[in-house]
Amino acid sequence: MNWNNANLFFNFDKNMKELWLSDTFWRFLINSIGALSIFFGSWLLYRLIKFIYNSTRNKTLNDENYINLMSLPDTFKDQVQIGLILKNTQKIDFNILDLNENILLNIYNGELPIGDKIFIIDSLKLKNGEYYFSIKTIHQNIFRKIIVSN
Repeated sequence: MNWNNANLFFNFDKNMKELWLSDTFWRFLINSIGALSIFFGSWLLYRLIKFIYNSTRNKTLNDENYINLMSLPDTFKDQVQIGLILKNTQKIDFNILDLNENILLNIYNGELPIGDKIFIIDSLKLKNGEYYFSIKTIHQNIFRKIIVSN
């Protein structure tokens, strides 16, 4: 090892120790970390506000597109009323299905206006047992198990 190189190495080492022990290095390091933290925190806060805004906006839009199903009886006997509440005009497909999900009875297929709608299902057309009913719209699928006991 050449003495000039060794002297340069020790001077470099001495300069690094001085930098490490100096206030300037630590001020720069702490200020850099602080600036990065402020930038990253601001970005996260922006993303959070944007997410909350979009989720509330989408929830409001989806609430208008969904239909609400009124309460159903446990078992279907004779004639049963099924009520729907629509918040906007929608095309629906309402069917009774067997356990293999084949259509047995079409209750309604078409467009319904806003408001409360009641459908009457004559369960005497079905044998006793388990079935499904299906209500499909563009935005929603409702699928429920029903028991017919006449």
